Amino acid sequence: MPVILSDSALLAPEVAGLGVGICCNTRHDAELADAMSSTARDDELVGAMSRRAFELRNNCASDPDTWTAQIVSHYQALLARKHPALVNAGRAEARSPTEF
Repeated sequence: MPVILSDSALLAPEVAGLGVGICCNTRHDAELADAMSSTARDDELVGAMSRRAFELRNNCASDPDTWTAQIVSHYQALLARKHPALVNAGRAEARSPTEF
């Protein structure tokens, strides 16, 4: 079964690159509707994505160390953007969650 995934998800480049799903801005109703419509009306597309997903099932998703590094990097970037004063040499100073 093909995947419709937010284009902001960490797996989005992999899903799109492997051709096992469709990535779109899922917060934009028209884009999500287009993705859903294209899969609903194109059995050949769904079949091809499903076969590729089955064939590549062991290639999708990073190993645990890479996945963890990507998540940490994502949250570090978010923290730097939202609270730049807290970021020092790529690491946030220890703070209580209530201080944010």
